[in-house]
Amino acid sequence: MDTVRYGVHMRNCIDTLTAEISSNTINAYFRGIDLMNNAGSAGISVRENFININSTLSASAAIYLSENTSGNARYTIDGNIIDYKSSYGITSQNAKYVVITGNVLTQPAFTQSTSNYGILLNNADSSVVSCNSVTSANNPLYTYSTGIDISLSDKTTITCNTTSGHHKGVFFGGGNADTDFRGNTIGVHYTGLYLNSAAVISQQPPITIPMPEYHGNVWLDSASYLSGYGAVNMNWQPNTNLSLSLFSTNQSINSHNPVIPLDDNLGPFYVDDASWFSKQISGSSFDCSTYLVCGELRLLMKNTYECR
Repeated sequence: MDTVRYGVHMRNCIDTLTAEISSNTINAYFRGIDLMNNAGSAGISVRENFININSTLSASAAIYLSENTSGNARYTIDGNIIDYKSSYGITSQNAKYVVITGNVLTQPAFTQSTSNYGILLNNADSSVVSCNSVTSANNPLYTYSTGIDISLSDKTTITCNTTSGHHKGVFFGGGNADTDFRGNTIGVHYTGLYLNSAAVISQQPPITIPMPEYHGNVWLDSASYLSGYGAVNMNWQPNTNLSLSLFSTNQSINSHNPVIPLDDNLGPFYVDDASWFSKQISGSSFDCSTYLVCGELRLLMKNTYECR
C-alpha cells in the first residue's frame, strides 16, 4: 500500500470476531493501521508489518488503536518495523489488555515542532509494553519528543525495552498504579526517566519479605544525559510522595542507579529526589538476557491468538 491516507482501517470487529493484519508494507501520510471500536473481539493481531508514516497532521500514527470507554479488544501488536515522522509510532487509547511487544520504531530527524511519541498508552488497563526498541535521530534538546509515554494507566508491565535519542526516554504522567518497570535500557536522552508532578507508579519492586529481585533497569552514565540526570521525579512535594514510586536497587551496580536531582535550588528541574532511590547492600537484580523474556513472550503471544 503506497501513498495512502490509511493503510488498513478496521472498526466494529466485535462479537468474538478475529482479525490478523500481517506482513504488509504500508507507506501512509496519516495512519498506517487504524483500529477503533473493536471491544469484544476474540483477538486482533497486528504482526510483522513494515510501516512508513510521514505526516505533520495531529494524531497521525503508524499504528493507532482506540476504544470508547476502556474496552477490551484483545489487541496484539507484535514484531512490526516502523519508521515514523508523525505524532505517534504506536498509540493505545482507552484499551484494556493490549500487548505491544518486539516492535522496532525509528524516528528519522525531522522538523515537526509538536509533541510526538514512539509508544503511548493513555487510560490503559493491564497492558504489556515489552521488548521494543524506540530510537530517535532528532536532537534530544528538542522538547517535543518522548520514547515511551504511559499516562493514567493501571497494572502496566513495561519490560526489557530500549530507548534512545529523545528529550524524555520514558515518561509517566498522573496515577499509574501497580506499574511493573523492569529491565529497561534507557539510552542517551535529555533525561532518561521522567515522572511528572502528579505521577505515581507504585514501588519498584513492591516491598515484600523476603525482598524480591530488584528490577534491574539500566541507565548510562548520567553525563550522557544532556540535563545531567538519568531520572527525575517532579512529584516530590511533600517528600513522602517519592515513596509512592520508590526504586529499590543494588548499590553495587552503577548502571542501575542513575544520577538524580538532589537540590531544589539547582536547575534544570529544581527538585530534591534524594529519597526516591533506595540503594540496598545486597540482593539480585532482574536481567532480560538471563530470563529470555522477549523470546518467550513473543512465542507465548504467537500461540495465544490464532486469528482467521
